[in-house]
Amino acid sequence: LIVVIGVGVGLGVFFLLPAVAGATWKLPGAPSGIPEEQWIKIGMMGDIGELQGDANYWGGYLAANDINEAGGVDVNGTTYYIAIAKEDTDESAAEFSTSRAVTAAERMIYKNEAEFAIGGFRTESVYAYREPFMENKIIFVDTGAATDELCGSVISDYAHYKYFWRISPTNSSELATDFGGNVVGFMGYLRAVYNTTSIDKIGLLVEDLVWTESWQTNFPYLFNVQLGGTFGTMPAAAQIAFDITTTAEQMDAHLQTLENEGVDVVLIGISGGAGILMTQQWKAQERPFMLIGANVQGSTTGYWADTNGDAQYEIGAATAINYANKTSLTKTFFEDYYNMWNEDPLYMAFGAYSAVKRIYNLIKDTQSFDTDTLIAEWETITISNPVEQVGGWGAWWPNSHDGVGGPLNYALWYQWQNNTKVVIPSFTGVYSSSIVQGIPTVPIGTLKIAPWVLDAYTS
Repeated sequence: LIVVIGVGVGLGVFFLLPAVAGATWKLPGAPSGIPEEQWIKIGMMGDIGELQGDANYWGGYLAANDINEAGGVDVNGTTYYIAIAKEDTDESAAEFSTSRAVTAAERMIYKNEAEFAIGGFRTESVYAYREPFMENKIIFVDTGAATDELCGSVISDYAHYKYFWRISPTNSSELATDFGGNVVGFMGYLRAVYNTTSIDKIGLLVEDLVWTESWQTNFPYLFNVQLGGTFGTMPAAAQIAFDITTTAEQMDAHLQTLENEGVDVVLIGISGGAGILMTQQWKAQERPFMLIGANVQGSTTGYWADTNGDAQYEIGAATAINYANKTSLTKTFFEDYYNMWNEDPLYMAFGAYSAVKRIYNLIKDTQSFDTDTLIAEWETITISNPVEQVGGWGAWWPNSHDGVGGPLNYALWYQWQNNTKVVIPSFTGVYSSSIVQGIPTVPIGTLKIAPWVLDAYTS
């Protein structure tokens, strides 16, 4: 064990940390020989070796590289450079350990002496491991956990949680409403194209985790009450929240339940590895409904190969697609990220890149490293004066530190077609047929319905 004095929590307080190798600080793009007193230390927190944690680190690494190559940041006549390191929180695992995540945070603070932290994915873990950062008054930027209450705590206990910010994704409640609205629009499109009113039943398939609780709570209301008036009726059918340790056999049983309920479209909310099981079982049994919604793994470069092409026709949502320029920065970031890591960026990569840039800009604009000064400056960036980012436009609610969602930030809807993610129309009109955020560089593809689903729709 390594005994470390708990700086910032009082003399005589000690933490016993496992004797594992500490984080290695890297200064990508910086000149060699930069003394440590000129490093701005940003700790990247995530499940290293898993796609979510790697995406967070890779996005932050690219941002550090871009800032350092451009000359770093001048503060009162001294040039500083971005240093990043990573710690493994284990939070992507099906049987994740919050204690391991807390230990990783303590290592990042007490051993590696991080001055800022970026990361987060599994809400249950983030609740636990953000606490050491809050106690030590270190700004922590959430790039992956959507649960509303994470930022709600800033409102309820500002003095303790004012160091917590969310840059991505949009919070769970807004995601549920936005995705639900798109599903209803999708069904309206299907009803018009196939001249039928029988496409009217929606199912829900989500992980049984904190981040989907608002989806589960609001599902009947969203479709039976709030959106039902769109077509006179829009009944919510089977509502399934599955354990993230689910097997292929159990997933198939869930899909059978949805089929038995007669659903036409299934709204999905999956952040972990169960997406592959869902996709493969859906195709193997040719379930008579379309899949649409959030499948994080489904937006990765290798998902087509991972599912042996069974992803064909699945509809998902992503921050951006490689040829989509949501802002003037998006396409360049996407290309640079792919060239560096040979992988498309997930939403937490967009968030991590933007988080590092936000820290850099706060320091540059205030000419200060004082945490309260940086927080006060960040709180001035609201919906009335958003800043351009690689995945959309950044603005925050100053009372909660939660990122503003639509219309500044929205997902692009895509469909897997022949090993390609093809952008399809937004069925809520967020973006038009060929323009995203006012930049006419996004060709919109044609939606395709799986043949076995089409048979069900037209029979």
